Amino acid sequence: MLPIIAVVADALPGTAPALNQRYAPYAPAPLTAALQAAGGLPIILPVPKDPEQAAVLATAYASTFAGLILPGGPDVAPGRYGEEPLAACGAADPARDAFELALVAAAQAAHRPVLAICRGLQVYNVALGGTLYQDLPTQDPDYRLRHRQSSDEAAPSHRVAIAAGSRTAGLVGTDCLVNSRHH
Repeated sequence: MLPIIAVVADALPGTAPALNQRYAPYAPAPLTAALQAAGGLPIILPVPKDPEQAAVLATAYASTFAGLILPGGPDVAPGRYGEEPLAACGAADPARDAFELALVAAAQAAHRPVLAICRGLQVYNVALGGTLYQDLPTQDPDYRLRHRQSSDEAAPSHRVAIAAGSRTAGLVGTDCLVNSRHH
């Protein structure tokens, strides 16, 4: 039996500003293809329209999956980590925030592993009590690396260093080019 790996639905490219509209369940094809190639069975979890359903659905889903992936997406609402939004903060999706935060809690309670990517890592951090920079260029005086690229979103834009001897280094090496849409 293939392990079921849940992936939270993302918005189709170009639809993120219309966050008040719900979107069809979607996950990046390379992500689901990689899951299948690794022997997993990806399922896409649609974000509930009603944030009040988030905890109940998250608990129910956690009993069915072997692992959870939190993918990229819009900014996490600053209120989720106790801050007022700055002018440079991007749009947030309150329903998705509620659902993903509930999924992290449910996955932890069910002892399920979580892979957090981009926004997902920010959600995971907030779920564990962390805070975020809302906008690196305006909040970090030492900010030098341009994370919000203006070129093709899929094109690599900067290097990252990967710890030697880590599993990731075994897969991609210790020096890697990545794309970046953060701010």
